[in-house]
Amino acid sequence: HADNNIDYVVDPSTVLRKDDILWFAGTREGLNVLRRIPGLSYVDDQAKKLVANKVHRRLVECVISVNSDLRNKTVREACFRTRFDAVIVAVHRSGSRMLSSIGEIELRAGDLLVLETGPTFVQRFNNDRNFTLLAEINDSTPPRFNKFWIALVACTLMILLPLFWKERFSLINTAVYASAVMIAIGCISAADASKAVSWDVIITIACAFGFSAALEKTNLATLFGQGISYVAASTQSGFWGVLLATYLATSLLSLIVANNAAALLMFPIGVQAAQDSCPDDQSEQQCLEKQMFILMLGASACFASPYGYQTNLMVMAPGHYTFLDFVRFGGFMQLWQVASDVTFVYFVEKWYINW
Repeated sequence: HADNNIDYVVDPSTVLRKDDILWFAGTREGLNVLRRIPGLSYVDDQAKKLVANKVHRRLVECVISVNSDLRNKTVREACFRTRFDAVIVAVHRSGSRMLSSIGEIELRAGDLLVLETGPTFVQRFNNDRNFTLLAEINDSTPPRFNKFWIALVACTLMILLPLFWKERFSLINTAVYASAVMIAIGCISAADASKAVSWDVIITIACAFGFSAALEKTNLATLFGQGISYVAASTQSGFWGVLLATYLATSLLSLIVANNAAALLMFPIGVQAAQDSCPDDQSEQQCLEKQMFILMLGASACFASPYGYQTNLMVMAPGHYTFLDFVRFGGFMQLWQVASDVTFVYFVEKWYINW
């Protein structure tokens, strides 16, 4: 603490105060999380002296080799930052804890170092005799808390401008402007912005547009739509049956392709089925509105497969889930959604408000 008292055992009730110095022992992932907590900074923040701009920095792991001339020298004696344009932020040595400041640690062969450095460190020192096993840690760019309010304003304007002035601004235009502003002011680098684009999703959606258009041009959409209407008429379930069939088909399709693509593929089929089976007491517009809402819900009901949506895959590995876990738990949710969504949309008069 600032009053020179030391807590060797820290329990959850310990109150942290300004200027307290914290010692951590943990994984590299934990280090990455700590760097993203506002208010925490390195005791001796040598990273401020790096040449590389903050937006381009990242964490790199490397091991001191047996032939390194850094062995048996402290970090300060080796002039590590000046020599390699990198700052050591953590040291791992055979599972033992390092109980001295970074500058006073005597480096040994086999020490694992976590460095904060520029984007070209791995390329420049990949064959250097001082290091072995160089590897960049993914998503390790240091946070830029001073850019928070600028990014927040840019994102807010991106949403509000097309919402209130849609005749002058479109969402795609404001999104491009907001992205350009955040790249220009250093919220994100151009390289990271490029990596953030999910090209596989965009290509899938683009291909689905073409396939959807092909379904309309070849009258396959009409045939599928008439087929759904025929099944509904045969079972005497009427428009409710059409909604149910559309929901089931869309949700099953969303289990194997992206939900955006599933909605695009089912759109012409759903429109045709709604037009063919719309009851006399409802207008065609009302039937189409209900069908589109069911289509939207069905495309988002991908609970029983890890491949239907990105977030399913994101939690699969960390949670040690299997495909059957999604089927076992998501299947019941899928059935509940089918029953509740279709019944609600069909029977509740002002479903679009009550929902």
